[in-house]
Amino acid sequence: GPSTDELWHAGDRERNFYTYGSMGLCSSIALGVALSTEEQVISLDGDGSLLMNMGTIGTIGRELPSNLIVIVWDNEQWAQTGYQASHTAFGTDLESVARGCGIEKTATVHDEIELKSVILKALDEEGPWFIVAKVQEESEYLPVSPVEPEMTLRRFRNTFVK
Repeated sequence: GPSTDELWHAGDRERNFYTYGSMGLCSSIALGVALSTEEQVISLDGDGSLLMNMGTIGTIGRELPSNLIVIVWDNEQWAQTGYQASHTAFGTDLESVARGCGIEKTATVHDEIELKSVILKALDEEGPWFIVAKVQEESEYLPVSPVEPEMTLRRFRNTFVK
């Protein structure tokens, strides 16, 4: 959804695996990729999306892939479906959930300076890392990116072919 659009507008590249229309599956897909490669994998997920599939946090905690960084954009709402308050608006602490699932390297950040510092640390250390970035919802979304799932998959797979 919006994370896919923002990533595409920030700079399309073949190594980005866009998950438009896969609400609840972003971190699960990233986990699968991390388990199949030694390269660093970064998941950009939303709180609403992650709340739809919290089992993925437990699976990350069980598998503990050292090359995975999960960043959760937490605006405390399901903005894409009508701006309903999500569970994080009522006290669900996703960082605590991650720790409870066995992910030791976690952080919750509230501004860009904190985010940059934690990301640089995560990029320099083995993971997995679980980073909750508290964000304010913008009033308007960027235009929908021209993402085609089949093309995204083909391009992404081809970046691993030697």
